[in-house]
Amino acid sequence: MTLNWLPTFSYVWLIVSGISFLVVLFDVPKQHQPMEIMKVVWPLTTLYMGPIGLYGHIGGGDEFPSHIQLIQITC
Repeated sequence: MTLNWLPTFSYVWLIVSGISFLVVLFDVPKQHQPMEIMKVVWPLTTLYMGPIGLYGHIGGGDEFPSHIQLIQITC
């Protein structure tokens, strides 16, 4: 059984990942990041995750839903 569709899928994924990378790269300076390292991490993540990384960057947002309580660990 040959996978003739796999090279086509790979090329499409590379193109979509490149476009997603560029979108995130130009969007990162506009958004406030709590940790400065995330300005590097988001574009790198989008390189290999493609549109999934783009969704994580844009859909993630800064606000947590009200039903999720954050637990602060104090030393």
